Formats: sequence, structure tokens, C-alpha cells
Amino acid sequence: MTTDLVYIIGGETSDDRADLRHSLRTVEANLHIDYRDVWIVGDVPAWFRGRALPLAPQPEKFANQRASLTAYANHPDAAERMVIMNDDMFLTEPVAELAICRCKNPLSAWTSAERETRKLNTWHRAVISTAEWVADGRDDPYIYECHTPLPFWTDELRERLAEYPADRPFAVGEMYSLAGAGDVGEHRGNAKCARTDSLADKLANPMPYLSCSPDTWTGVVGDYIRPRFTTPSRWEKPMLNAEMIKDQKQSPGLIENPCRDVLIDLASKVPADEAIVELGSYKGRSTAHLALGSSLGNGAPVHAFDPWEDGVLPEDYPGTATTPEYVDQATREAFEAHMAETGAREYVTAHQSTAVEGAASYDGPKVGLLFHDALHRDEDVFADLKSWLPHMAKDAVVVLHDTDDARYGVEAGAEKAFTRIKTLREKWNWEGRENHPWAKNQGRAPEDRRRGFLVVRTR
Repeated sequence: MTTDLVYIIGGETSDDRADLRHSLRTVEANLHIDYRDVWIVGDVPAWFRGRALPLAPQPEKFANQRASLTAYANHPDAAERMVIMNDDMFLTEPVAELAICRCKNPLSAWTSAERETRKLNTWHRAVISTAEWVADGRDDPYIYECHTPLPFWTDELRERLAEYPADRPFAVGEMYSLAGAGDVGEHRGNAKCARTDSLADKLANPMPYLSCSPDTWTGVVGDYIRPRFTTPSRWEKPMLNAEMIKDQKQSPGLIENPCRDVLIDLASKVPADEAIVELGSYKGRSTAHLALGSSLGNGAPVHAFDPWEDGVLPEDYPGTATTPEYVDQATREAFEAHMAETGAREYVTAHQSTAVEGAASYDGPKVGLLFHDALHRDEDVFADLKSWLPHMAKDAVVVLHDTDDARYGVEAGAEKAFTRIKTLREKWNWEGRENHPWAKNQGRAPEDRRRGFLVVRTR
């Protein structure tokens, strides 16, 4: 029998889903049952590296839950048994067998108590509505909404979901009596700590679980869980050092802050099934910008191409004070060090090759963002773009650096590629390109201008 842990995740968050990170950490530390994979269905954070099934959000919470469960249950690689998890569920002690938790009384008594105390809100109504549908002509069912993990037979739950009326409020816990993959369970209380004064009571419950509300995660529950589970789980990509990545004093390279901000923003918008490609990485400043953007967005992989010490600078290449460093081994070492220090290495695949050679051998996904900062002569820029633009996705973006520098031919080479090749001219909106001059160029003569960048989009 195969078993998957399935997290149903929806809605927005302001803290990078820190509760989910720590839920996974408690699973790794304390869950000692035989399971195959961890899945996240719905809103998948970029840092997650388990099985992902991203879905567009539904208009309300319970419809979102039902859609996510249906998507997993119908997936061709779904396990025979699924353990349903929420991002606010924590295992507070070692678990060798899942403890099935239920409320003390069955539906009839629970409903009466809820109505008498006037606690009926959207959640209560969904629980009661689902339980009443389950009870139709059957025994009075127990209530399983205790905010604890629940195992289900996947095939059984798929059938019940297909039968359930589309317009009826839905709470999955109440499907347990029809599709549950365990015994009837025991009354162990409710794991949800929704008030700051209830943590001690929740920890005293005879169950190895704790749950929270948004307020208690930023309060007593978060204060309890975070210091106890500090080690990242196997399902977390490393968190990037955004402060180091953004700080020019800590980040070696030649990219100005306005370009940095645009690269981070554009990289965050690249879909997970597309790639980000950088041509010319030098010491890795812009590479880390792209990795940071990816981590803040959809987790698209970053491919960095630079020949480093294998490169050859053309004899007529315009000189600068730092030009000799481009082909020094120490530059590649500085790149690798910056990837390690910032945590960007997890997102970046480095290719030691020229841009043209890299395009010829590239076999990755379509490219959603291309950043060009390789050789700056017009013929080199033209050759690089001619080689890479066929790899671009439908709605891709190209950023070209150093377009203000009068010593170089970046803009001239790009214009040739985007306007003289018919297939590219039809796809790319060169006329609508966005020019971002470097602010420090203001008042300088053209021959003294430096940096600046262009953004070119598809039509």
C-alpha cells in the first residue's frame, strides 16, 4: 500500500508560509509511518521541492478544498492512501501510528451544542452540511473536524467527491466515516489553538498534534513551534540571503540598483515550467538577483552562461579597468562563492560556455526571461540573440545591459537581431522597447555614459 501526505494550501500569506515550513519540519522530525511522498496541492510556494500540483484558487475556502482534493485523487500518480494535512498542523511528539481524532459526541449532539451556543459560522455550517449528507439514511456520524491529520482511501474519497452536490457547503473531515483509512477514532479534543490563552489546554490534550489560527501562529503557537523546529526539512529549498543579494557592498559585480530591481521583478513572474537564462555572469551579482526573483515567484530554474577563464577577449574589445578579470579563474571562484554565501546555488545551474555555444547545447524548458550581459560588440550581441531567441517562450522578456555605454554596440546589435530577422521582427516589439538610462549619466557627454538597460517584450 502506498501513502502520500497531501497538503491542501489556499489563500494568501504574508510570511512566506512559515507555518507550512514548520509543519513540514515537524513531519520530518516526528512522523515515523511509512509514506511515499509529500504533495502540496493548490498554492505551491516557490521554496517547496516535493510533489507539487498547483491550482488556480477557487472563490471560497471550502470549494478550494474540494477542488484540490479532487485534483489529487484523480492524478495518475496518486497513492492508494492519502493523509490530508493543512499548513497549520504540527506534530508535537513522535508518531508511529496516526491517531484518529474525533469529537466526543456524534452529529446530532454536536449540532445541538453549536446552535445553543450560537457558534454557527461558515465553517460550522460546512461541517454540519457535509455530515448530514454523509448521515443520509445511515448511522449518526461522528465529527472529525479536530484539525488533525486524517487518512483516506483515495479511490473511496474520489467517488464520494464525485457524488457530493456541487452547491452544498463542504468539509472533508466529515467524509471520514465513508472513506476513512483508519478506525473510528477516539475523542481527544481539538488541536486548534485559536486563542492566546488556550495553548496550555491544547498541549494537555491526549494527542500528538497542535494547530493554530493566523493570530496564534504570529503569537503563542509560533513562539512555541519555531524554536523547537529550526532545521529545514528536505522539502524546503534554502532561503536566500536577500539582504546580501541586494546590497552592492556585499554583492560583487557591476549591476546598478534600478536594473537589479527590474531583474528581481521580472524573474518572479516567470512560470515554474519555464527557465531564466543569463548570458554573462561575471561574479554573480545579477545571477543572484535572478535567483532571488525566482524564489519570490514561481521557482523557475536559472541557467547562467559564462566562459570565465576559458573565454577569449577580442583584440578590439573596448577596454575597462576590470576587463582582465573577465577571464581570470578568480572571477569564477568569486561567482561560486557568491552563489554559496547567498543561498542562490539551489536555483542556479552554471554553464561554462559562450552564449552561442550554450544555445546550441541547451535542452531545458522554454526561456521566459533572457538577461544579456555577455560580450558587448554589436556582432556578438547579434549572434547571441540570434542563437537564443528561438528558445524563448510565447510571452518572454529580454533585458539587455550596458545599452547606455557609448563604447559598446549592445543596442546596435540587438536592433539588428530584432528587426532584420523576419521571424523575430514579427514576434518581438522592438519599437516598444523600454529604455532605462542610468541616473548617474545625467549631464554626461554621450562618450562618458555608462550602464543603463533595455527591456524588450513580445508583441
